[in-house]
Amino acid sequence: MEAKRIRVTGKLGRYISILLTVFLVIEELFKGIDLITGKPGLVAIFYECGFSTEGIMVLGIVTVLNTVIILFPAAFVWGCFLMASRFVVISGFYLLEHHVKAAVAEGILLLLVLLLLRLGHPFSLYYRNKKNLR
Repeated sequence: MEAKRIRVTGKLGRYISILLTVFLVIEELFKGIDLITGKPGLVAIFYECGFSTEGIMVLGIVTVLNTVIILFPAAFVWGCFLMASRFVVISGFYLLEHHVKAAVAEGILLLLVLLLLRLGHPFSLYYRNKKNLR
């Protein structure tokens, strides 16, 4: 007997998952591009923590790759875990420099990623074949 997967079913769960995915992908894509180009307001905290320009650029590339990975249902879980770990690391750097508001903002994004992970990928086969899973 196959174990039943626990997911939020129905159209509402799928729509919430779609909205969260689109929001997080767009937000993280812009943040990654800003890190790659070196936007002064965003990279100042990393300079304070001792990051080099190349390290900030690598962090931006990893951020952009996370957004691409999340779009594929087969790699969705890996993308969510990578994004969540990046949020934890960045909020840790914010807390080291006593930027509590920015750390709380990253914590909220971390909770959104965990909620998205719980809801599942919006375009996975689970939603298409949910009649077969019952």
